[in-house]
Amino acid sequence: MNTKRIITCLVIAVVVLPLSQVAANPPAIAIREVVEYLMKKSSGLAAKGAQAVTSQVTEVVTKYGPDALPFLRKAGPDGLQILDNAGANAPDVIKLVLKRGNEAVRVISKPRNMAIFIKHGDNAVEALAKHPGLAEDLIERFGSSGATAMTKVSRVNAQHLAILAKKDPVMASGQADQLLKIVGKYGDNAAEFIWKNKVVLASSAVLAAFLADPEPYLTGAKDLASAGVTAATPVVASWGNSIAQSTLPIFVASLLALYFIGPQLLRRIRRFVRNP
Repeated sequence: MNTKRIITCLVIAVVVLPLSQVAANPPAIAIREVVEYLMKKSSGLAAKGAQAVTSQVTEVVTKYGPDALPFLRKAGPDGLQILDNAGANAPDVIKLVLKRGNEAVRVISKPRNMAIFIKHGDNAVEALAKHPGLAEDLIERFGSSGATAMTKVSRVNAQHLAILAKKDPVMASGQADQLLKIVGKYGDNAAEFIWKNKVVLASSAVLAAFLADPEPYLTGAKDLASAGVTAATPVVASWGNSIAQSTLPIFVASLLALYFIGPQLLRRIRRFVRNP
């Protein structure tokens, strides 16, 4: 082997191999900084000792990649438990927290909310963050349409939607998903309209007219009362036709009977009056 080849091999051994090891293993300095940060924030972790926490953090970074370090900085001491609760969904949780920060941590630190996030995604987290205590039931019952609706309304209207979802026949009509999609599109305007007109919308005919084209009603161009009249008119006409069709033969028969039997009946009545 000539001198140049020997020098090349030495360069590879001294420079390239250590670089490959750095790339393959979590950066020790960054891990140490995160460990120190977590131990300062948590007396429980501090009690475990630096070696145990370093081992835990290193395992997380090795498993989920370098994004786990900024995740742990944002999530703080709860981050390790959050990842453990997330299981196979831990990579999605890391992305969520890096995207939304402390807001996401506050939401998914609760097991129920974690389950909702895993099933319904980022949109659900936004709804849960905006309306804690109200959005949970609506999302669990109606999924993404409930989540989107909750992200588009104020706290007062979120409360109204939660009440409707629990008690009102409008939301139990089988059309709740469509109503929530309308709220998701038109926001507070639609939520307020549905709340104010919940009694009228309980009519299936009126509800159908509103769902078919909600915008004119929301803008005031159309009135729900007219929707009810319009929907009822064909029914009334149908009833009228049915009645006419069913009574016409009886009416004709009565006229014929009166024509043939009437004179005889009238004579008998006169005789009875004269000779009771």
